[in-house]
Amino acid sequence: MTYVIVVEQCIGCGSCVHFCKCKAIDYLDEICVIDPAKCDDSCGGECAEYCPIDDTIVEAPQEIKQSG
Repeated sequence: MTYVIVVEQCIGCGSCVHFCKCKAIDYLDEICVIDPAKCDDSCGGECAEYCPIDDTIVEAPQEIKQSG
C-alpha cells in the first residue's frame, strides 16, 4: 500500500520519519510528507502506527498510487 499524510492534520512532530522502513518520509516546511515513489508494500504502514494524530497517515487514493 502507498500512504499519504493529511497535511492539515500533521503537527510536524517527525515521529513517522523515524519509523518509515522505506525512507519515504521527509520533514519539509514544518510538516511531514511522503514520497509516493518510495512508499510501497514493504513498509507495512508502520509510520501510521507511530503518528500521534489519528487518521493523519492514510492509504493513498488510487490516482496517487498510479502516478507515483
